[in-house]
Amino acid sequence: MIFLLVGVALQRTPSAYVDAIRRAARQTGSMLLQYPMSGGIMAVMTPSGPDLTIAKTFVTIASPVTLPVLSYFSSLIVTLLIPSAGGHWAVQGAFRSACALGLHASVTRTAVGVAMAENASNMLQPFWAVSVVAIAGVRVQRVMGYTAITFAVSLVIYAVTLWLIP
Repeated sequence: MIFLLVGVALQRTPSAYVDAIRRAARQTGSMLLQYPMSGGIMAVMTPSGPDLTIAKTFVTIASPVTLPVLSYFSSLIVTLLIPSAGGHWAVQGAFRSACALGLHASVTRTAVGVAMAENASNMLQPFWAVSVVAIAGVRVQRVMGYTAITFAVSLVIYAVTLWLIP
């Protein structure tokens, strides 16, 4: 947040800051601006509790059998707001594990459900591709069609896997 604020202050206006980032990193500039925003979203969500509200909503309707799958789906929602894997687990990990223990559900499958959702959502927010597209010299938008298809396919495969594998 400090780097973001200093950058905006040095450029004098937010739009000048965005333009400077785009000029400095032509292929990935717009995506790089999302990093501090994601950190800010996580900082706001953790103490205020929308992430726990989403998680609790799914857990109230869960049973020991359905908790891993419902954790997967609620984790997909939360990970769109907190795309960092570490931040994602920091927000949901302890809560999910406690819910699994309380419901006598599989802690392992519940944790894997959270991780699978974070993995699938990486296809919609491909921060991992920033360096690849910069090296290849293509815009990140060219990659997004492929990653969206991968998201849709993995969304179904992961859900079915969590539901069917004991």
